[in-house]
Amino acid sequence: MGVPIDGTKTEMIGQLQSKGFDYNSHKDCLNGKFNGRKVKLWIKSQNDKVWGIKVQYYKTFWNIEDKYNALYDWFSNGGKYTYVSGQKIGYKEKVSVNSDGQAMVGYSSEPLSSQETPKAVFKAKDGTIVRIALKDGFMDYLYLYYENPNNRTEYEGDL
Repeated sequence: MGVPIDGTKTEMIGQLQSKGFDYNSHKDCLNGKFNGRKVKLWIKSQNDKVWGIKVQYYKTFWNIEDKYNALYDWFSNGGKYTYVSGQKIGYKEKVSVNSDGQAMVGYSSEPLSSQETPKAVFKAKDGTIVRIALKDGFMDYLYLYYENPNNRTEYEGDL
């Protein structure tokens, strides 16, 4: 997107609006297109200093597992990012949600813990951390998290 994870929240909203995103002040998020897909963005700040952006992809006609793997490959092979941890969803594995709303991979009937939910972490040369995740059993959404650890004074949990 070409927008650094830095500055104030107001400045970040302005930069994203200049990229075609619409700000919804009622829900405190932005809507628009990212990598050709409809997304919702949340800006995370601490003491009005932006430290992260959460990108939520909506499940539409594409297979969520395939999009996760495509993003994994893009970050792995793009040259701008270094692999830190995580893995692709295996060829025969499929993500689904059981009746309790818990994430399931493959053909096992055992629910996954939040640590087992498919995710991967990459780091850019400028220090920006990028995480890809199918989050908290909600398999209708794929998330990208962009974080600037230099703007965060203490850990606040997931974006």
